[in-house]
Amino acid sequence: MERVGDFLQEAKSRALQGLVMLLGGLVYAGMLLWTGVHNYNLLTQGVPDGMLLWAVIGVIALELNAVALPLALHNWTFAAAHRLAALLFYALDLALLFLNVALDYGLVVGTGIAYNWLTLYRQFMVPATPIYAGLVWGVLWMLDPEARRKTTVEELRASTQEVLARRLAEAAKSADVEQMVQDAARRLVQDVVGQSLGRYLALPAEHRPGKAMPFPVAGDANAKEEGRVWPVPQGEMVEVANNDNNHHPQFTTNGQDYTGLDVEGDA
Repeated sequence: MERVGDFLQEAKSRALQGLVMLLGGLVYAGMLLWTGVHNYNLLTQGVPDGMLLWAVIGVIALELNAVALPLALHNWTFAAAHRLAALLFYALDLALLFLNVALDYGLVVGTGIAYNWLTLYRQFMVPATPIYAGLVWGVLWMLDPEARRKTTVEELRASTQEVLARRLAEAAKSADVEQMVQDAARRLVQDVVGQSLGRYLALPAEHRPGKAMPFPVAGDANAKEEGRVWPVPQGEMVEVANNDNNHHPQFTTNGQDYTGLDVEGDA
């Protein structure tokens, strides 16, 4: 059972915690102001007067990096690789701020540069520190687990499409696909011939829909063995007369006239 004293103790702890956080924030803000002054001195020395505004933006970016990285560690970078990268970048950022302050202070008070390597640092690293700040966030965004998940999904999709394209190319070489192409070509030829003759030509029985009559196709001696001649329904040859009373042979079956067409057997 909780007592009144427990609630009072908990409220006191929360109040002290809030005070500590406030004081810590003030200390951190003071550190940023101090380093900002020295960074401004260093980063604006080699900048023309007309470009000072852009130099100030670079200084602000460098100082904001020291604020954003701790917040990222508390609220964003929870995956192992992501968090380790944020910790390393934060440590490096504090080291750069320390070196900039020490270097600028020595130049201001007139003690000069104590070590030769600081000369190289001042010449090459100091002007590029805002670039480093941008690089930090570019790397952290790439290491974000959500971004990595999306990248993995897109890589899987691209790999699947590549495999599918190879399978389609292999399937196009199969006999079944070749037969489909031949059937389509045969239908196209039949349509063209039918349009040229001005009459409908029925498809063969194995390819025609409904109850269309089979159409006999002429072929050479090997046509039957190669499957290019289809059987014609049983019928008979009869003598019929035209309007001029001229007789001519006509092949009929169930009322369908096949006169003048070569059929399977003797042409």
